[in-house]
Amino acid sequence: MAVFTSYIIFVITYQKRKDAIRSKDIKLFLLSLPFIIITYFIITSPFNGYIQFLTFGGNFVPGRFYSLLIGNIGFYSVLGIINFLSIMVDLKKRFSDFSVSLIDRILLYLTVSVPFIIAPANLLLHTNYVSVAYAISFFYLITLHQHMRISIDDLTTLNNRNELKSYLNSLMSLSESQRKNTFMMFIDLNKFKHINDNFGHNEGDVVLIEISKLLKYVADTFNCFLCRYGGDEFILIKRNSDEEKAISVCSYIDKAVNDLSELVIAPYELSVSTGFVRFDSRFNSVQEFIDAADKLMYENKRSSKKDYSRLTK
Repeated sequence: MAVFTSYIIFVITYQKRKDAIRSKDIKLFLLSLPFIIITYFIITSPFNGYIQFLTFGGNFVPGRFYSLLIGNIGFYSVLGIINFLSIMVDLKKRFSDFSVSLIDRILLYLTVSVPFIIAPANLLLHTNYVSVAYAISFFYLITLHQHMRISIDDLTTLNNRNELKSYLNSLMSLSESQRKNTFMMFIDLNKFKHINDNFGHNEGDVVLIEISKLLKYVADTFNCFLCRYGGDEFILIKRNSDEEKAISVCSYIDKAVNDLSELVIAPYELSVSTGFVRFDSRFNSVQEFIDAADKLMYENKRSSKKDYSRLTK
């Protein structure tokens, strides 16, 4: 079973990167020859004992070509891992945009690699560890996939509202002393409807993606939680901070967006409005905290001059 699994993984990963391979059909046929040969040996093994045979004592004993089975599993396992890693390299920038922890990324690579490293050893040592490794690996991949579908915004690859609520609920469970230096920044893209109405929704999506990349850089720089709240609205949460730092983050965002607007060749300007609020005893629920930041953002949006310090008074 392991040889069929490793071959299938190889073919799937090969097809995923087939555009980068010349003469792909011929190469796939040549690379499949060892599998065709070993499949013949496996099917005919009950008659010729090439792979294994049953002794009079009722035990299965490796045949003279048993080593070919191990070699095939190792061969296709290595090819599958190489193809997978090449796919990840091609998608490295896209993959790195996902709001997934470093440990999750490391586990992802291990999940794909470990079962196929164990498979040849499993046959050599006559153990069943590979079955357990496959089960754990596929369970983890399914779990990670579901997490991304539930918690990651499809367009921007940022955390979505579900992940925000989960994050804030965890925050609410902390003591007031632990959360009092937490600030939420509510960010809204100005005149986004004008861009959608006059230049199309595809252009609007491009703008959202570029703004998301910029905000992700800001979040990484200042160690903040970031999510797309909905539409053209984003939320940054900075813990263990103060008002001065919150103001500096908002000002930094303004400057970064203005710089992006100057670099982009487009018949419209990009700018954002931002408001922030400290998490304190006034808020009895997650939604009250969000609404307060949203309200201050609109106050700043209506103001003719951006002055974040006045929002704290």
